[in-house]
Amino acid sequence: MLVCTGTSLLTSPNPAHGSLRPYSPSLTFVALVHATDFAPKAREIAELYQPSDIRTYELQRGQLTLCTWDRACPVANEPETVLLSVDKTRAAVDVPLGSDGLDREGVPRCFLRSVKQYRSYVGIDEHKRVAIWTDHVGLSKIFHASTGGCQVFSDDLSAFALFNPALDLSMVASFFANGSMLSGRTIYSGVRGIGPARLVVVSPEAVWEKRYWRFEPGKDIAKDVGGSGPELWHHVREAVLCHVGEHEIMLPLSGGYDSTCLLGLLLHAGRTVNSFSFVSGNPQPSSDAAIAARQAAASNVRHATYRIDDIDVVDMVKANILGGLLTRHPCYEISAYSRAAESALNSLKDPVFCLGDECFGTKSHRLADHNDLLGSIHLRAPSGLTALSGVIGPDAVSNLIDLLDTLYCELIEQVPPSDDRNDAKDWLYFNVRIAENLAPLRAHTVGNSLPFVCPLLDIRVLDVVQRLPSQQRIDKRFFKAVARKQLPEMFRIPRSRLDQMEPELWQLMDNQAARIQEALSDLKAGIPGVMSVSDLSAMFETVRTLRTSPGSVSSAMGSVRTLRRDAARFAISRGLVPSRLEVWLRGRLLNRFSWAPPPEVLFLRSLHLAMSVDALRAVQPRNQPGVMLEAP
Repeated sequence: MLVCTGTSLLTSPNPAHGSLRPYSPSLTFVALVHATDFAPKAREIAELYQPSDIRTYELQRGQLTLCTWDRACPVANEPETVLLSVDKTRAAVDVPLGSDGLDREGVPRCFLRSVKQYRSYVGIDEHKRVAIWTDHVGLSKIFHASTGGCQVFSDDLSAFALFNPALDLSMVASFFANGSMLSGRTIYSGVRGIGPARLVVVSPEAVWEKRYWRFEPGKDIAKDVGGSGPELWHHVREAVLCHVGEHEIMLPLSGGYDSTCLLGLLLHAGRTVNSFSFVSGNPQPSSDAAIAARQAAASNVRHATYRIDDIDVVDMVKANILGGLLTRHPCYEISAYSRAAESALNSLKDPVFCLGDECFGTKSHRLADHNDLLGSIHLRAPSGLTALSGVIGPDAVSNLIDLLDTLYCELIEQVPPSDDRNDAKDWLYFNVRIAENLAPLRAHTVGNSLPFVCPLLDIRVLDVVQRLPSQQRIDKRFFKAVARKQLPEMFRIPRSRLDQMEPELWQLMDNQAARIQEALSDLKAGIPGVMSVSDLSAMFETVRTLRTSPGSVSSAMGSVRTLRRDAARFAISRGLVPSRLEVWLRGRLLNRFSWAPPPEVLFLRSLHLAMSVDALRAVQPRNQPGVMLEAP
């Protein structure tokens, strides 16, 4: 069973103000940029947070009131300095930025001197303006909102609960369908996450933003692809060794190319590696965990396997919320990372998770239209929300579908024009799938257990990857060829063909019905404007009925879909289909845009939203009027 431990998620009392201080294990700073005559109000707001330190800086226009906690690293007070850094990886390895495509024009000198990868920064530039630098992946995210006469920035969403913002229903729809927020928005209307690789200059009245680096595959294709192999491998090798530094290594081993590559590189460098995998049920011969165990044994590497089908569903949701409020769909494997972290902390001096996250290209799809593009990065069709009609009514569902449709249109409009849809797919994969789903997963789930590094997302590696022709990026063809050439002994064992990590969620829910109903009875607000607590309770009973009633139409249709999917998974896992057909099966049958989340997943996301809303409401000040956020 997963048991949540640690400091209470919610609050600590503030007798002086009759309010509650937002608590988050990841809260580093709150910055308020405001006009000089707003200073008394800014100080009043700052004190509500009960920070360890409050400092005021005079700017060219207005002032900066900066709240920090012990985790922040304020330095000198003079201009042209970095005031603090935000490092959600907690690895504290100083890896220089180093990008061929860095746009230096207009970048404050303090950042060019100081920035390290995967960190975001707040500083004062040479013109005495507040400047903010965000990391190139989105791991150390910074959020922003405007109030009357004040720009507010923080690295934690709970900081904005102070302003009593309304929920963004577009993001509620996105969370139901996809388990993540899109387009840099958050669950709060008017609160946005600053995108990756951004430089932001702030005045009390306005925020100016530019990109200092772009991931734009297909824009500058390498003329000599063969010559890119040694260059790519050099940067991959250097990135792995630089990012892990002197840490002792805990490697999540999946049986795929990325973690296998990391294992081989680390062993070649003479590093000691501890590995682990997670599994639901008994590992099948071609599953992730089974292949990983064979790899570890062949390499004489210590390996552990953790079950994730024995989790307590409510505790799993609570643990995800504790890591980061309203960031993404609850992570099933959070218990495995917690157990692996506990083992590492008991046996290693300075451990770090080394993760094989990459952007070398994803599976090929039949990209005929925008829906195919969105499906290729695992987004689900708005029509899938019709499953909620019986809970919140058809009119409310129709509104959510329209909002999600509009959101998807905005997303597609952001894609750089290209003659090759695979370039657009990889652009979306990096800027949406990684930045808005994988990065929060790492920062708020993995990073909440142990420091982590993602060396394959090193900016110098990505500079090489984006210059490859799309046909070399599809299914990581180029990277696979290079890795096999450099580490032939690591690839003698066939790669994993079967992803077997998700537990039977509906069965867990049915077994833990009493526990879930108790959690439902403790809810206070539900999802304001969308779903009441009684709606959630009714939804839970409907999910159980649909899954356990053999005669229901939904159950029958679900059984047909399951049979088709299981047949395809069996054929893939046994190597019964040619590689090109395997790509088609994975892309079109196993991950179609038109597929909706199953009912139990919709319920889990609803429960996660409702519990997160309660947590956020609990950090709002008592007997305080609050400050209204402006429209985004």
